[in-house]
Amino acid sequence: MSKSFKVILSIVMLAVLLLSSASSAFAARERSITLIGAEFEQGKGVVFTFKVNGEFDSYGGTAIIAGQEFTLSCNFKDNGDLGCTMNKGGGKYAGLPALITLNGYSFSVTIRNPNYCYNVYDIVYDEEYEGYFFMEDGSHCIANPGTWDNAFYRDNQLYNFTWIWWDSYDDDYEEAFLHFPL
Repeated sequence: MSKSFKVILSIVMLAVLLLSSASSAFAARERSITLIGAEFEQGKGVVFTFKVNGEFDSYGGTAIIAGQEFTLSCNFKDNGDLGCTMNKGGGKYAGLPALITLNGYSFSVTIRNPNYCYNVYDIVYDEEYEGYFFMEDGSHCIANPGTWDNAFYRDNQLYNFTWIWWDSYDDDYEEAFLHFPL
């Protein structure tokens, strides 16, 4: 073999080697997961939101908060983002740092607490049953946890923060805003 043929063969082999390693690097970039949010949502608990690029067979992971490990359950939202909730826990983890692992990707984030939301009830008298009952009238969100001095007006009616006991023989109660008719 001639010397020039060996040089050309070496260059071709080097080019093939470089292109094959570059194509696998580009293929690895086609799949990615990016954490875009972590917050407490009333009625759902702690929700971690991700942007997903590429195809994955399934989504699974964990969240470690305050030394406890939680399993994540994930579903795609209507806007295309992936939302993952913890199997346990709620508002008590808001404001705490979390270590998230999802499909081999790791993230560190502080769980945001946008608002504290509570159900709103009216006390309504039912003439047929000759008694009062609670009728749900939406929800109301405030910046901090509810206290006895929290109140708001809706349709010229005052709603005060309180506890509603659903079962007088149990600790089954709910923090809510309630309109007391005069």
